[in-house]
Amino acid sequence: MDVSPAELLGLQNSYNAAYPEEASLICSFRQLSTRSQRILKRIAETMAEEEERDQEEKLKEDFALFLVHPGKAAAGAGEEVFDQEPSYCFLRKNDVNEEADGIIRVKGHSMEPDYPDGRSLYYKKAETAKPGDDVLVNTGNGYVVKRLDDKYQLYSVNPDLPYTVAYEDMYMKIEGIILGLVPSTDRPNKQERDILETLMEEEIRAFRIDNGICD
Repeated sequence: MDVSPAELLGLQNSYNAAYPEEASLICSFRQLSTRSQRILKRIAETMAEEEERDQEEKLKEDFALFLVHPGKAAAGAGEEVFDQEPSYCFLRKNDVNEEADGIIRVKGHSMEPDYPDGRSLYYKKAETAKPGDDVLVNTGNGYVVKRLDDKYQLYSVNPDLPYTVAYEDMYMKIEGIILGLVPSTDRPNKQERDILETLMEEEIRAFRIDNGICD
């Protein structure tokens, strides 16, 4: 009598109970002739390939390329000077980031609890803003993220870490308006990212050229 290792170990019944539809299909497959099994195998492989293509197309529809601003925006004095290049990332399209031109990471605690240290923010390019807007500002010594008051002065959200300008004639230039935090759900997982890198080779190449990103 032929007894499979799974049957000897008592695993066959547990598999059948956990996956009844698969077990039924396997049973039916074994009852087919060799010729019919080959035909069914080809059909299943074709269907699997079509499903894979559909999943890849959906990934391309769901995700877009975004510019990753070089360095970090200080939620503090903005003392860092950035000499590195920007990079890119894939993020899931949504109503917030359809307006975004890129993302930048926050460094420091002065914009907490709104923008925690280490989190990434969506921003759109802008040279002006209105009171109440959170802005990305180039100070000449680096970038800061602050809020504008009704006198168009920058201030910190965290009252324990007030923002002070280093010197009176300090260079200040608004370069963007903050749209919000980048949630982890907007980011692809590793498998999705690897697939997107392959699927969007041409788009990535064009994006790099447009944004001055070297290979």
